[in-house]
Amino acid sequence: GVPLLIRHKSGVRLTRAGEVLKQQAVELINSWQFIMKEVKEAEILPKGHFVIGVHPSVALYSLHKILPNLIAKNEMIEISLIHGLSREILEGVVSSKIDFGLVINARRHPDLVIKKLCEDRVGFWKGSNANENVLICDPSLSQTQNILKKSKGNFKFSRQLVTSNLEVAADLVAAGVGIGILPQRVALRSGLKPVHESPWVQDELFLCYRSERQKSLAAKIVIQNILAARI
Repeated sequence: GVPLLIRHKSGVRLTRAGEVLKQQAVELINSWQFIMKEVKEAEILPKGHFVIGVHPSVALYSLHKILPNLIAKNEMIEISLIHGLSREILEGVVSSKIDFGLVINARRHPDLVIKKLCEDRVGFWKGSNANENVLICDPSLSQTQNILKKSKGNFKFSRQLVTSNLEVAADLVAAGVGIGILPQRVALRSGLKPVHESPWVQDELFLCYRSERQKSLAAKIVIQNILAARI
């Protein structure tokens, strides 16, 4: 409803509104061309920003085997890290808030690609001069619950020290505060020893991502580096 042109005998000229439209249109076209260039480069160049989600304890034994080569050889790939429980990481991948998740015991999901990376096991660990009356653990973890069910009647603890941080638990066990329920990879980093004839629960680490979101060259390079790392 706004006139853009003024017609006269020698031709036409733009109205004030027409001049504004012309200026904005040129900027819009230039922006669109830049966007198209960026989109095309994302497909043919190893360029992009990705979020990797991983539990802090898993990060300590995995990321140093993945990121050095990935970052050193791909200057246009940017990585951000998010840490949390494995179930939280998996939910982040499903909702597309996280690009790649390193998830312990990932449940199958129809929208995700899930690839096994390595195995671990959870059990009772102790340091030297351990106080065997004290149990150090995170009771909210399913692995802890399964271990306690398997060991019912064989191990009796009069006290329990609760922590949600596995590295803190391992450090306390190493100091002799008590016996801990820990993943083997965490326990060995602190020089702990397994409790003789104690039960074990198997853990598996998986790479999880949405295939429809990770088809660019950069995404494929990230995937290749994670799968090639000897975790």
